[in-house]
This record gives sequence, C-alpha cells and structure tokens, in this order.
Amino acid sequence: MQNNPIWAPSWKGLIGVAATFLAGVLISSALSVFLIRAGLDQQQSMLLSYPVMFLPVIVLAILKSRPTQGAVKSHVSRSLKVTDWPLILLVALLTFSAAFLSEAINNCLPEMPDYLKEALSVATGGNFLLNFLCVALMAPVLEEFLCRGLVLRGIVRNGGSPSVAILVSALFFALIHGNLWQAIPAFLLGVLFGYVYYKTDCLWLSVIMHFTNNCTSLVISRIEGIAEDATWMSVMPIGCYWVLFVFFAIALVLGIREISSLHVVNSKNVSSVF
Repeated sequence: MQNNPIWAPSWKGLIGVAATFLAGVLISSALSVFLIRAGLDQQQSMLLSYPVMFLPVIVLAILKSRPTQGAVKSHVSRSLKVTDWPLILLVALLTFSAAFLSEAINNCLPEMPDYLKEALSVATGGNFLLNFLCVALMAPVLEEFLCRGLVLRGIVRNGGSPSVAILVSALFFALIHGNLWQAIPAFLLGVLFGYVYYKTDCLWLSVIMHFTNNCTSLVISRIEGIAEDATWMSVMPIGCYWVLFVFFAIALVLGIREISSLHVVNSKNVSSVF
C-alpha cells in the first residue's frame, strides 16, 4: 500500500464506489443463503460471504489504478515502524475511551429488537476462532480500506476539505453497519479513525483502532455471566462507572490534542481540520 499508487476517487467516483459496494452486499447476501442451504452453519457462511461484499470495490479500485487510467492516484498508507509503538498505544487507548463514552448515547436509544440481537449473536457467539477471523481481522482491514483508504483519501486527494472527508467517511462507515444501534457508535468512532488517518497518513493505525474496538467487544461478549447486550453501566457499580467515564473523557481529550499536534504527512490539502 505504500509504494503502489491506488485510485483516489472523486465525488463522482465515490458514487461508483457506493453502487459497487451495494452490488457486493447483494452478491454476499445471495452467497450466504446458498452456503446455508448447502449445509454450512451461519458462522461458516459469514466467514466466506463477508469478504465477498468488498470484492467488487477492490476490483474497481484495481482497475482504476492501472497506468492507462487518467484518474487521480496516490499511496494509501505509510508503513508502521517499530518506533511508532507509543503512537499505537495512544490510538488503542483513544479507541477504548471513545467506545466507552459512546455507549452513553446508545443507552438513550430504545432497546435493540430481538431479531437484531439474534443476528448480531452470530458474530459474537459460537466458534471464537471463526468470529475472531471475521470480526477482529477481516472487518478492520476491509472496512478501513473502503471508508478511509478510498472514501476519505479520495475526497482529500481531489481537493476536498479534510473535515468534510472525515465526516463523509464516518457517515459511510455508519451506514454500512445497517442499523441504528451500531451506526451511532460507528459514526463517532469513524470520525476518530478518520482524524487519525488524516493526521498520520497511516491506514494501519486506523486498522489497529478498528481491531481494538472489535476485539474488545468480541472478548467481553464471551465472558461468562455477561449478557450479549449488556452495557458497562449494567455490569459495574455506578460509582466505578462514572470514575471510568471521567477518566476516559480526559484520556480522549488529551489523546486528541496529542494527535492534533502531529504534522499532516503527504496531504494535498493541509488546511486545518475541526
């Protein structure tokens, strides 16, 4: 991703990306039904059909990245270095802090419908290894390439406002989750992921942040005695919850200040963001 220029879609190109992704969703859904009818269980079907959802977009990006195409191209990410370990720890803490705080918003929503709880349980119950491969490994890489690597980078590289690029990519990230209960925290986390990507020019950092969030949710859901739809407020004393809330709020503010002090690397548009 560092040395080979990849297509940076314009606004018109992003319409094509959205349409192509929608086609991937339909193909993935059809494949999932076929695999279940063929005798695979829901987890096995999810593991095989989920990456197919992104395959049309990946093919489109590859075709548009050919030298014969006149579209804007750029690298997607700089490499991570051993010396980046403090930054990796910082973004992991930022992710956990934002996820903890965003739960307060979800607590204000109506209870999640039973059919949705059952659908989401496929990604958290059953075989842990299959869930880990799909939720904690494949999802961060594929979704970050789509939302930050294509959508955000495409807007910025074509002269768009970084703020708009971050918000649009976060909105796209929220919409692909398909339900209100996941979309709200996904949007908030998407803003954070996008900001870190913009400031560091490193998609791997947003992948690590995404991994941190998904892996934490997956591990907690497997702790015996904790319901799949449990909240932090429901599993700890209220005083402890508010102490952690204040701690993570301070950690988030200080962490964002640290990220904001970084120099924007390899950006065509270096105007201020937020």
